[in-house]
Amino acid sequence: MVSSVTGNAITLTAGLKAAHSVGEGVIRPSGGLTYLDMELAQDACASGRVLGFGKSSPPAVTGQSAPFASGLSPTGKLVAAAKKTPKFYGTPLVAWLPIASAQAYEIQWSHKRYPWRTAGSQVTWSTALTLPVSAGTWYYRVRGLDLFMTGSKPQLSWSAPVRLLVTKPRFRVVR
Repeated sequence: MVSSVTGNAITLTAGLKAAHSVGEGVIRPSGGLTYLDMELAQDACASGRVLGFGKSSPPAVTGQSAPFASGLSPTGKLVAAAKKTPKFYGTPLVAWLPIASAQAYEIQWSHKRYPWRTAGSQVTWSTALTLPVSAGTWYYRVRGLDLFMTGSKPQLSWSAPVRLLVTKPRFRVVR
């Protein structure tokens, strides 16, 4: 049983009873994350070192053949993205699949895919957000936040950047 957690250091009340080997997966029952011991806790404690703790997670899924996005088309119809790089007039609504271990999500958007320069960022409890972007080419990415993780870093892995085109208004005067 864990008696205390300070930063990334874990203190156990007693020695481990069930032995396992280095690199053997320790799976979190709620899913989403898989923990791997890089070395046995017994070996680290016996040598006077503290147990290091790391995490990895699958990235957020923001689409399949097309992004999970919808909005007004340049011709004024409400549409869902049908292409890998959709075009929208105005602010698009983007969505992603929920991550089992995330309680919140962080979304960032940028004019460039690489090098990434964050133009805006927002945290939400939901799995969708209306991007507050102007006309132009935009990229966005999403990551989950696991608020039950110990320490000061609840962030999970980023999704791959997704490209969107936001068009300028088009109109003509009819007499």
